[in-house]
Amino acid sequence: MRRLRCTVLAVLAVALCSTPVAIAQGPHEHRGVVAAPLHKVAGLSGGDLWGEVWVQDLSHPGTFSGSCIPLGPKGKVLAPIPGPDFTASCSAKPGTPLFFAFGSECSDVEEPPFFGADEEAQRACAVAVDEFFVAASITVDNGKTVDMLSPRFELVSPQRTVELPADNVFGVPPQTATFVAHGWGALVRGLRPGEHTITVEVTTMDVEQPTATFTAFVNIVPGGHSRI
Repeated sequence: MRRLRCTVLAVLAVALCSTPVAIAQGPHEHRGVVAAPLHKVAGLSGGDLWGEVWVQDLSHPGTFSGSCIPLGPKGKVLAPIPGPDFTASCSAKPGTPLFFAFGSECSDVEEPPFFGADEEAQRACAVAVDEFFVAASITVDNGKTVDMLSPRFELVSPQRTVELPADNVFGVPPQTATFVAHGWGALVRGLRPGEHTITVEVTTMDVEQPTATFTAFVNIVPGGHSRI
């Protein structure tokens, strides 16, 4: 299920202005706010972050599986990527928001239905492919579950260029490719020091495996450093 990027990209950033839509409180009073990524983080919009995650994941296949991708200026943003067991773990300093996203991309090197010759075609393709998703939710520390599959959480990246290595997930020769990514993303912020569990559940039209669950384990360490 390459397209089911429950990449549930946990993006850890040092600052973000965003409007909260729900507060989730779990055991030990660990609190987090689930919000739509409406504003910029470290100079990047939600769509920018989504595109950058794909660039890093496509150009370094398997490198970040089960851990985190550093993004943004000076790597101030971290994006956990699911491993084979659909889990990922990271540690971060207090005050770091997490960005979770899932969705698809279309490029100029893939076969239909994932092919798009130019930016406009790639964008339309990615949006159409994502009709595959029928429901999605995010839960922080067993708190309130929030619906992610809504226009408020929708993301579209700008067209990006990526250098595909020999072992790329597309199974094509090494080459330069362009793509546009579409999906939905949410932020979690305000987590207190300690261990936290964030779960994203995605339901698709796949008859064999309609539901997939990604779980991120995040340890907020006072005075520590963000680690992948």
